[in-house]
Formats: sequence, structure tokens, C-alpha cells
Amino acid sequence: MGYTHNFEQNQAPSADEWKAFKGKLMQAFELFLTGEDTKGIVICDGSGKRPLESSKNLFSYAPEKENVPALDDFTGAAKVQAFDKAISALTHEERKEYVCFNGDGRNDQDLGHETFYLPSAEYPEYNFCKTARKPYDLLVMIALVLAHIYMPGCYDLGTDGDNEEWQAAFDWLNKYMSDDANPRQLAQLNPS
Repeated sequence: MGYTHNFEQNQAPSADEWKAFKGKLMQAFELFLTGEDTKGIVICDGSGKRPLESSKNLFSYAPEKENVPALDDFTGAAKVQAFDKAISALTHEERKEYVCFNGDGRNDQDLGHETFYLPSAEYPEYNFCKTARKPYDLLVMIALVLAHIYMPGCYDLGTDGDNEEWQAAFDWLNKYMSDDANPRQLAQLNPS
């Protein structure tokens, strides 16, 4: 199957759990972009073609069409504002927000592989991400560690990675987000 991280959802996270996770992942992403040991690793959208320059671009929405008014009457910035206003009026469950990113697949870089997709809404399907140990794998592991800490019990994690590979994610969290790298919580992660 190839080097893979899998994460099966046991239950959808609550709005508060998702909000805490989202805030921490956004913080991690901003630090990831500027960190001395990760600077230069390009994180792209799910297609691997458009670099993400802001942490808010890690997240997207998949609301049911009936929950979002028609936006055909709007263009440009007005369309974005109308969509943002409609999304902000929805409940956590209606918004169906998700994390989505990949490595750099532009210009035959071949530093992307499979899209990392982690939903906030109920998602009964088995979910996995093959990273082929490409540079964005570190951010995938960081996201999974933060999911484990801030959305406890929501996902069962599994991996082809060994302790040494996961140690890189723990070390990064200890260096840049030491408040979040509680050794007791990290020891409980133990993906297998």
C-alpha cells in the first residue's frame, strides 16, 4: 500500500473540540512556514498545485447546497463576502468544515502525494493519507498529534511510521509549541 497514516473517525468532534484543534493547527502551520527546520517546505492545497500562504487556507467547507444561498448574483470580492457571511451563519454541523492540504506537486516537483483530508463532520468512511515520506509528511503527523490532543477519542490513528519518524513530529511540537507537546498526552498517542 505504501507509507500511510490512517485515521478512522469514532465520532465527530464537538464544535468546541474542532475550534480548539483548528486554532492550534493554524498556529502550527504559521510556525511551520517560518521554522528554521521546515522553512522551504511548500504546503499546497489538496491538488498540490497552489501553495498555501495563510493558515486559514488549510480549511474549507462542504455544506449542503440548501444551507448556502445562491451566489450567482455576486462576483469577485462580493461573492467571497456573501459566501463567508452565509458560512458564518451555519452551525458547526451544517458547515462541514475540513482540513485539506498536500505537498508541492507544481512543476514536476513531485513533493506531493495524496491529499490529507480530515473532516469535522461525521465521516463514517476509513480515511488515510499516503505521503511516501515526502516533506509534507511532517505536517500530516503534526496535524494528527494535534487532533489526538484536542479531539480526544474522535479518531483512531494508525501508521506505517516507526517511533523515530513520529519523534520528528514530537520534537517539532516540543520546539515550536511546547505547551501542546505534553509528554503524557504524546505517550498516549502511540499510533500502531
